[in-house]
Amino acid sequence: RVYDGELGERDMMDSGTASAYVVVEDCDPARAFDVHVLEEAQAKQQRKELSVALLQKRIDWQGLHDVMTVHVASHLIQEKDEAAKVLTIVTVLLHGGSPSIFLPRSRAATIEQLLVAAEKIVAMYLSTWSAERARRDPDSSHYFPVGKPWVSPFRGQTAPAAPAGDQVLANTILRMRDIMLHYEFHSAVADGHIGRAMNVMAVWTFTFCGCGKSKYTNELLELACNFEYEYSDELKQAVLNNWLCNLTGHKGRWFPMDLMMEHNINLLKRMSGQRNTPFGAQFFKEVISLNIRYFLDVKESLRTAAGIGGKPGRHKKKKKAVALQHLGRTMREHELHRFRANHIYGFTAADDFATRHARFASTSRIADFVNRTMFNASNLHNRDESAMEVEED
Repeated sequence: RVYDGELGERDMMDSGTASAYVVVEDCDPARAFDVHVLEEAQAKQQRKELSVALLQKRIDWQGLHDVMTVHVASHLIQEKDEAAKVLTIVTVLLHGGSPSIFLPRSRAATIEQLLVAAEKIVAMYLSTWSAERARRDPDSSHYFPVGKPWVSPFRGQTAPAAPAGDQVLANTILRMRDIMLHYEFHSAVADGHIGRAMNVMAVWTFTFCGCGKSKYTNELLELACNFEYEYSDELKQAVLNNWLCNLTGHKGRWFPMDLMMEHNINLLKRMSGQRNTPFGAQFFKEVISLNIRYFLDVKESLRTAAGIGGKPGRHKKKKKAVALQHLGRTMREHELHRFRANHIYGFTAADDFATRHARFASTSRIADFVNRTMFNASNLHNRDESAMEVEED
């Protein structure tokens, strides 16, 4: 706690432990949380069977394709209904221009036409296969919209090796693919759809490892072992049905339960620092902690009751109309979403998913994780792992 100069106090570290009672739903707690069942499953040491093939099998690619199609279609609908507004996500992010290259000239597109257009955008701009095709295939002009012939700006300089295809377009596609995965994860969580969120995490098992995020990779490998080999059906159901919570009852307001705990603990810390009372005092245990959710909401409730405009519970969205228009013009000027043979600016984006897929198959990373965690879950993170990642790179 920060010291109070008026009282002659000094800074001090105020520590404590906060816990929460949670009523789990849609499961059988007695069977789901039977420790003996979990210990028996772990004793079988089935996690030794963990492999790249199994991690790959956990990804529902068709499900990802379908849900991304729905996301893109929703943006196309926004563009159609709000044509007078500034560029939407799809016009800026997906092809830097107008949806007219995908939609019929008549703006009165049917839902079927929108879905067809969305599928074309997903196939063309949101897949690893398209990125590789753009980079490697010099004859991709029949697949992508074609831009002006590329004239290298590196005259008189040491020019980077030109790709057979279009490296800039490949970079752009990989960026959009990763952005849409992130967008889908947040959408799935907000919708309370833990299955979709876990599908994205199955992809991120490879991606995080490819970009050197070893702690996230270990957590996701542990999650895969738990669900594939060690959790009973009842425990799986309990975890999946209670991972997310919604304290409002409104659609789109779901969030992870561990985030709820972070909010609770953050307020406990602030309230402890504002009072001359230690974190573990009786008053905190019997009054404050038991009503922490109400304290979080009380200010907003009072504002509403008094007719005072409520303070938004999220960061205010910046007004970026001019910046988005400038971005759209720049993207069209450089034709980032059109195929231009030998197009390169000297930067090659790394495909973290493909990188780690290859490394999983060619290194002992999975075997090291299994051996480290077989008998001791506290060995989830290897102290030397960061150094190992640097050496691999």
